[in-house]
Amino acid sequence: MTPRHARPPGPSWTIALGFGVVFLLVLLAGADKPPSQGFLWLVGLDIALVLVVRWRLRSWWSTAAETGLVRWFARGAAEGALTGLLVAVPFALRGSGEPTLDISPTSYAVWFAVMVLVGVGVGLLVATAARIWCPGRDR
Repeated sequence: MTPRHARPPGPSWTIALGFGVVFLLVLLAGADKPPSQGFLWLVGLDIALVLVVRWRLRSWWSTAAETGLVRWFARGAAEGALTGLLVAVPFALRGSGEPTLDISPTSYAVWFAVMVLVGVGVGLLVATAARIWCPGRDR
């Protein structure tokens, strides 16, 4: 038997880390160049989300046999949208960081819409990877 520490990472870690890389690239695309020190908070958020994705994959795979494709991808889109919304809220509550800027309600609406759409996109990528590499699934 192979010792636990010598085993290669399973598909859940591969998918979760892949998510983390994609999400970090999306965050970097929207960040100042070079990123400010505050970007470290986003790296911490990304690491936390990697752990959440890995944890959620177990639930997804436990119901994979009775979940059809439409429901599977709807679930991925919904969880992605919720994640995008949860990521957007702290930034909206904190403000722009620039005290002289007054952000309009339209700007907030655009911010939330973009973050939800990014969440849906990444959620669908995770759902696709989870469906492809689902343990016990007939290939």
